Amino acid sequence: MKRTLISLLLLLAATAAVADDASSPSYLIERIEVRNAHRVSAEVVIAESRLHAGNSYSERELRDAAARLTRLPFLLSADFALEKGSERGRHVLVITVGETKPFFFSIDARPLLNDPGLRADYSDRISMGPNYGTAGLRHFVSRRGAVHIAVSSSDLDRDFFDNYSTIDVGYTQYDLFGTSAFATINLRRTVGQRGTNDISPELVAGIPLTANQTLTFQVAKTTLGSTGHSGVFDHGTFTLETIRSEERQRLASVTWSYNTTNQPFLPTRGTVISVTPSTAWGDRHVRSTFTPSGTPTEQTLDSRIYSATIDAAHYRELSSRNSVSARVVLGDSVIDWKNPGLGTSDGHATQASIEAGFSRSLFAPARAEDGDSRLECSARYTTISESVDDPGNFPLHKRNDRIAQISTSWVRRNAWGTLRLGVGYAW
Repeated sequence: MKRTLISLLLLLAATAAVADDASSPSYLIERIEVRNAHRVSAEVVIAESRLHAGNSYSERELRDAAARLTRLPFLLSADFALEKGSERGRHVLVITVGETKPFFFSIDARPLLNDPGLRADYSDRISMGPNYGTAGLRHFVSRRGAVHIAVSSSDLDRDFFDNYSTIDVGYTQYDLFGTSAFATINLRRTVGQRGTNDISPELVAGIPLTANQTLTFQVAKTTLGSTGHSGVFDHGTFTLETIRSEERQRLASVTWSYNTTNQPFLPTRGTVISVTPSTAWGDRHVRSTFTPSGTPTEQTLDSRIYSATIDAAHYRELSSRNSVSARVVLGDSVIDWKNPGLGTSDGHATQASIEAGFSRSLFAPARAEDGDSRLECSARYTTISESVDDPGNFPLHKRNDRIAQISTSWVRRNAWGTLRLGVGYAW
């Protein structure tokens, strides 16, 4: 059933593309001109459109290019127009962009009214990745480069890692070697309860395979730390003074994606499919100090996770304001733990979910330059199966849950960022 749903989404996307190509004329583009770009480099806009002067493109290919640009977080809009070229049959493609502000934010605030401990989540946050929110500044420093500084929070529970918040400083280079590829280097420092003084690196690089397909690589390392205090231990014989822990989490993944959606956070049409195999490994070191005369004890735990995730969604416009969506997510993970004092153990986890959504824009199409204001409703059904044996920390744990989740929210996107306010209920 799961494979059938994903195959159907692929078939619908392919059928629509063939039908469009069969009836669409082609236009020879002799020059591409970017207008209304003040902070964003015109070279970046052209590179991210994945169009090249001297080639011919159909109407569908031009629509796809416009959608690719409106998916960029630093563009609010991108309007295409064809003007006469130097001779008959040649055209100048004019791209008029609407930029976002140098300051950006993306916040998802949808608390659950009922959380029965089933770890229901909001991974339907489109293009936010595993984040509850982020805020920062972006500045273009060259024809194809941009620097940024941001504060973000992570949501990694499903990957068997701890959540954390970071301050990130990074640089992105677009159109690497003239291929429309990009690479981002981040230096991150954790803050808050798990904060440390260590600087953690992250590298994200994307390579376009076709106009709508991308291969993205990610490598990241994060160092977490904490200090806690406790009370009487061992029937009053000793008092546990402090617990200091340090944990290093590392991640490596590769993602193949196919994306024809029209917006990064509020898509109303198109298909997005991603397949992500990943591996993550971590080591945790815990040091406990006792009084009055107890010797400090130390414990380590190493973990390794192998995962694969398939995420497929389709969005369809019913009218200029209304749209519906369907989404399927499948995940499988294998976990290995090693405790030098207690031996090794393993675990296995699977997750599958199906979701349906409806959204209605509160703005008329003519107000597209103001962004979007939208009401959303979604219903989701998830099955989770886990069998985990964590040595030295938790006993053998088995879990088979079925989670139903509904939510409703108001979403506002403008040149400053995206805000989603709402409420959800899970059972």
